Amino acid sequence: MALKPFYNKGKGDGFHWICRTADHTCKRSIRKDTWMEGSHLPSMTIIRLNYEWIRRVPAQGVLDDLGLAKQTVMDWFFFCQKVCFLDLMRNPQVIGGPDVLVEFSLV
Repeated sequence: MALKPFYNKGKGDGFHWICRTADHTCKRSIRKDTWMEGSHLPSMTIIRLNYEWIRRVPAQGVLDDLGLAKQTVMDWFFFCQKVCFLDLMRNPQVIGGPDVLVEFSLV
């Protein structure tokens, strides 16, 4: 039994996993149990938003490139920031060490 990628144009943005055996057929959205699950945006748009956020493209540039509403872009950028913040809070990392000066900027 193995899940295989499956494209169903008539459902959501079409990307699913499918498992077919003699006993059953099971289809599941690739969004299931991921950070994309509750979004109404197409999967490729979400991936592009995250890519642009990682590259630190200004929101205006993303607005122009993807044609999304300003609030949508700001909400996703904030979501990305929140995910990173929560991960750092759950998994703190020590930087520096004895006799090491660590400087950082919030810019």
